[in-house]
Amino acid sequence: MTINKETELKLQKLREESRKFPNSDKQIMQNLVDELFEEGTYYITPDMQESGKTPMYMVNHYGVYWFNWDNIADCEWCGKDIRDIEKGPPNTKSIYVKRLGVDGGQLICFDCESEMKKRS
Repeated sequence: MTINKETELKLQKLREESRKFPNSDKQIMQNLVDELFEEGTYYITPDMQESGKTPMYMVNHYGVYWFNWDNIADCEWCGKDIRDIEKGPPNTKSIYVKRLGVDGGQLICFDCESEMKKRS
């Protein structure tokens, strides 16, 4: 997915504001999310529609780049597409394993059960 400079600036502003949690300005965040939604960067996935999640919910729980699957398309070992196309981003056909005391975690492919590169 190619992101233009204007959109990237909005995403960066949103990330900066969200990192101020719990002192984030919710109105600034909502305005940026609304702009990103109106321009089509953010959208409603089938899973979001089914579960009543909003783009703001996705930002708060999955991060500013929740919509971008570019870094997790294929298992690096078996080559299968691990994206859950039916549910939409950020859902995958893999297991995310978080280890205590370690930043990030591991994705484990459902097909070959291999651990993929560390994800943060």
